Amino acid sequence: MESGLLKVYDAHLHLEAMVSREDGKIDWDRAKALVESWQMSGVEGVLAVSVDRPSSERTLELKERFPGFVFAALGEHPERPLSPEREFCSLLDLIRSERGRISAIGEVGLPHYHRKDQKPLALERLRIWSSLSRELSLPLALHAVYEGAEEALWVLREEGVTKAHFHWLKAAEEVVVEILAAGYHISVTPEVCYRKRARELARQVRGKGFPLLFETDGPWPYEGPFRGEPSDPSWLSKVVCCTAEAVGEEAAPLAHEGAETFRFLFGRAFQA
Repeated sequence: MESGLLKVYDAHLHLEAMVSREDGKIDWDRAKALVESWQMSGVEGVLAVSVDRPSSERTLELKERFPGFVFAALGEHPERPLSPEREFCSLLDLIRSERGRISAIGEVGLPHYHRKDQKPLALERLRIWSSLSRELSLPLALHAVYEGAEEALWVLREEGVTKAHFHWLKAAEEVVVEILAAGYHISVTPEVCYRKRARELARQVRGKGFPLLFETDGPWPYEGPFRGEPSDPSWLSKVVCCTAEAVGEEAAPLAHEGAETFRFLFGRAFQA
């Protein structure tokens, strides 16, 4: 690796979605090529999140194949149809049985963009996820934006969750302050390179003296300088540099602090 590269971690990536074939199996040649290219660009590891039971199983396969690089998070995405009770309980059992191999529970949270009709059930399940987080001492990888961020924060506090990452957060300034005060973590995405809202969030977090995580949420597409390109963790060095410019800091210390925060939050995988 070249000495000038920033060492970074992607705190939220749908890896299994990027390497799965139409038949639901993993394309291992593609997975290997992607991981190697990311490592060459300075990426030290990724938190690979899941959206349901089948994707959780694929995420575990990816962790087994790339144990020092893939940090597994198992969960159920709240913007997708929530699973029937039996499948949901099966996913809970899987997480308990694989506790030693996973780094987080996620992606879980509350719907905002789609399926608002299932929000009561999503709230009920967020309480279950929060209880499981406390039971297994695993952080939550959260999808909770706008009014959902405050609702999720309320649930996490009530349930005694100690570690959580509010990924790609969009929330009122006072809610951001409360999230940070509760000891939870916030990240920036490639939007920080072209969107005022993302730069303001970065300045708010750093202005309060808190660290930032960095994520791509790949394969989610972006605008600005990334328009038309496949979302890629190799962008993270640029994301760190854009963040550094926005907050008036040097990129290398910002990347280092982000890496330390990643290891603190998802550090179980370093012991696996």
